[in-house]
Amino acid sequence: MPKKLSVKAIKGREKAHPFSRKALQLKRAVLRKDKLEKDESARTTTKQRILDKAAFFKYAVPYDAPVASPSQIHDAVMLYIERHDRDMEKLALETRPGRPRPPKLALLQSLKEHELREYTTGALEIPDLADLENIKTLREWGGGEDSFATIKWARVRQPSGSEGLANGEAADEHGVDASAKMDTM
Repeated sequence: MPKKLSVKAIKGREKAHPFSRKALQLKRAVLRKDKLEKDESARTTTKQRILDKAAFFKYAVPYDAPVASPSQIHDAVMLYIERHDRDMEKLALETRPGRPRPPKLALLQSLKEHELREYTTGALEIPDLADLENIKTLREWGGGEDSFATIKWARVRQPSGSEGLANGEAADEHGVDASAKMDTM
């Protein structure tokens, strides 16, 4: 494999002719540096979103209950999905009629739509709130990346009123049937 040079390692970069081999080498090094920075930024953003999600669900289970019921899980997920509604309403009110919507409003709306789509299709991953040991681990978690790997995650899906009732199962007041809607990972 050829050596991957950094911009700093290239000697004589100030004196390079614009069309020389050294200039091309410098261009490759700059493009590589930009690509690595962009990839690291994307990884950091993704990791931070996952940490924020875990921090949100850390407080979703009341301390007097050992585990969360399916209705509590549903309520917590809906709170999580609707967490930016106030900001969206505020931005919508600040936007004058006939003007394009602010980029932040578009971003928040697309984020909410994406999370709601994940929830309805069963692809939304949250910490496993139906497992007692996992809830203890989640409550002891300090919010950093150090012990984050010990938290178990589960995929949840939005309960549908017809699926649970078709099997003769009764739904509670939130429309959640008695069977668990979590697939542990």
